[in-house]
Amino acid sequence: MFKGDACTIFIFITVAIDTARCLASSAFSPTNISFSDFEFIQLFPLIGERTLVLNARQLELSGGHKTILISIEDITDRRKVQQGVIALKRVNADLVRSNLELEQFAGIASHDLQEPLRKIITFVNIILEKNLDISESAKPYINKIAGAAQRMSNIIKDLLDYARINGIDHSFMPTDLNEVIKKVVNDLEILIQEKAAVINVKQLPEVPAVELYMSQLFYNLFNNGLKFSKKDVPPVIEVYAQVPDSKELIKHTELNPLAHYTEIIVRDNGIGFNAKYAEQVFRLFQRINTREEYPGTGIGLALCRKIVLLHGGKIYVESEENVGTSFHILLPLEPVTQK
Repeated sequence: MFKGDACTIFIFITVAIDTARCLASSAFSPTNISFSDFEFIQLFPLIGERTLVLNARQLELSGGHKTILISIEDITDRRKVQQGVIALKRVNADLVRSNLELEQFAGIASHDLQEPLRKIITFVNIILEKNLDISESAKPYINKIAGAAQRMSNIIKDLLDYARINGIDHSFMPTDLNEVIKKVVNDLEILIQEKAAVINVKQLPEVPAVELYMSQLFYNLFNNGLKFSKKDVPPVIEVYAQVPDSKELIKHTELNPLAHYTEIIVRDNGIGFNAKYAEQVFRLFQRINTREEYPGTGIGLALCRKIVLLHGGKIYVESEENVGTSFHILLPLEPVTQK
């Protein structure tokens, strides 16, 4: 219902009643002595347009006198909410349609785009392995063809992983991050051995999450720490959890101020980078090192951010050149409401 100061309310009531009396008087006839839920829009001084609902009934008093009983309700706010709900349903319908189109794209990309690349890679490898009358000067170019095809295949795979990250049809279940880390370390076992890396993991909490996505998150962060290590210096990756400082949480306005969070830190002793790139590294295809030095598609950290956002959290990075990098992951300890 409309609220305002006494003067504004008086004007509102006066105008509304006058309008309602005119509408009611013109609507009545010998066979029609009442009507209900008549909706109209009235322009008022000071407060603008309001949507009103009028109910009226003609009464006959003693002595043959007639009067009109009028009920007026201001439903402006209710209509705004209803319009908002309609708009939200429309957005949701568009989102469902977009996800269906994305699934169709994923199906095409996983087969129709990958198949030609697989053939290129296969035939190039056959040519190189069997030395089919290829001059030495041509071999570097053939190797470049194989490398480019493999990179394109990796980009398509990573893009598909990125596109498939969504909250639809996924339940957030209690997930033990210690078990997630164990599986990730096991998957990276060969690379860890090759690099003589040291992985130190302290006790981590249980969080409501999609376990598959948590595995992708930490796989990418660990792989990042192993890839961007210093030459002749064994990588050291530390993972630990802490209770985030309340003052620190206030800075992250996108987080729910009523929720409880844990802060997971993934720290390495790698090459690091200039702090001015702290935002850029999370964008798709954004690289701060050359592909020749450090192979990759430039999608991994963008994938990490998308996963953390899906879980109602936030990820940010602190880094210093030639010192190392620390990824900070804020995750809620209670289930998030999926949108």
